[in-house]
Amino acid sequence: MVDLVLKNCRVISSSGVIDAGIAIDHGKIVAIASSTHLPRGNIELDLNGKLVMPGVIDVHVHAYDPRHFGPREDFRSVSIAAAAGGVTTIIEMPTDTPCVTVESLKEKIEAGERTSYIDFGLHAGNVQDLKKLNLDSLIELGVNSFKVFLCEPYMIDDRDLLKFMEMVRGKGICIFHSESGYIVNHYTERLKSMERKDPLAYYESRPSLAESEGINRIATYSKLTGCRVHIAHLTAAEGLRIIERAKHEGIDISCETCPHYLIFTREDVERLGPYLKMTPPLRSREDLEMLWRGLQAGVIDMVATDHYSTFKEDKEPGWSDIWPIRSGIPGVETLLPLMLSEGVNKGRLSLQDLPRILSESPAKRFGMFPRKGIISVGSDADLTVIDLNHEWVIEADKLHQRSDWTPYEGRKCKGRVYMTILRGEIIFKDGEVIGCEGYGEYIARKF
Repeated sequence: MVDLVLKNCRVISSSGVIDAGIAIDHGKIVAIASSTHLPRGNIELDLNGKLVMPGVIDVHVHAYDPRHFGPREDFRSVSIAAAAGGVTTIIEMPTDTPCVTVESLKEKIEAGERTSYIDFGLHAGNVQDLKKLNLDSLIELGVNSFKVFLCEPYMIDDRDLLKFMEMVRGKGICIFHSESGYIVNHYTERLKSMERKDPLAYYESRPSLAESEGINRIATYSKLTGCRVHIAHLTAAEGLRIIERAKHEGIDISCETCPHYLIFTREDVERLGPYLKMTPPLRSREDLEMLWRGLQAGVIDMVATDHYSTFKEDKEPGWSDIWPIRSGIPGVETLLPLMLSEGVNKGRLSLQDLPRILSESPAKRFGMFPRKGIISVGSDADLTVIDLNHEWVIEADKLHQRSDWTPYEGRKCKGRVYMTILRGEIIFKDGEVIGCEGYGEYIARKF
């Protein structure tokens, strides 16, 4: 007798779709077989042909910064929204307060284990002062990924960057906000001198050239140092081409893009203005289509949300002055539904692309595989159950997120998360979060 048995599933992996059932005991998957060949379970659920994929992993979530973030977001609130969206693990990204010491990371671990509904890892960042960094102590804590900025407000100079990449080589991975600060500063100063304050001024201050120049530099430094690198929130075709060439050369580089870069373009800024202020900014329709192709081809390894909880009061003043308002949008709860509706349902992705870009690749790249990211005997029973036929409309007041708005308001979707299972426990089912605060575990990662 096992703890839980799921019968009559359509199990999707990166290699295809099979009809099978799943048996779970003590938080682990113990069998994958036809429903008639599964062991008996204390609880047995007939899923009537619903899709089951590995739990979604979002590797770029801003969730915890009590010094600057205040009550806007915390592990409890973000994990509730994540669970409702089929996300079973996040890797939390530093926000305004740099997090590069054992003490600051332990504070986050304690907060997460006390209040999170889902499992979580941590990125360290934002790295600037190498003298204050004890790399080995962070890696011993299970933090093997380090956020670095090529632009303000945490811009690192190239000499220190090369030193840091040499330090990280063979031990971890550097994550880059890849916009060139020199290019961004040049255009920002020019536009401000012209007294431009409209929403489009912000977009003009950060051209795609800033991103592609940064990515080219990162790829070159990776080749020179042998350091693993990861490009956060890729936005444009030229950067994609540079990454593709680097991969062909054998450079150890990966990248993510975000749902907003796959759905919105600069033209949408005319309609939504400051609500679409994000860093880096949106690009053209041609860039958007190239990102979808790169995702399908595997040049883009994964989709992450860069979730950042903002409110209408943060965004609305940007109609008159775009510069001082908060940059960023909420998105962890809508990640999977949008990839279903905009990707699978529109023929841009196959069903088996979903576990590859949302589960398997994130787990492999950031040191959680095969514990996470795969439906396999011995792996954590982290599962997302999808009702492909459920049609619905995204409305902020019906989401579980703390933000009081969503850029996807009114968007029609087909396909919705029916159930989320974390280490064998059902934490979300049929519209209701039923997990327990503090059930989430800190995931120490290593390569």
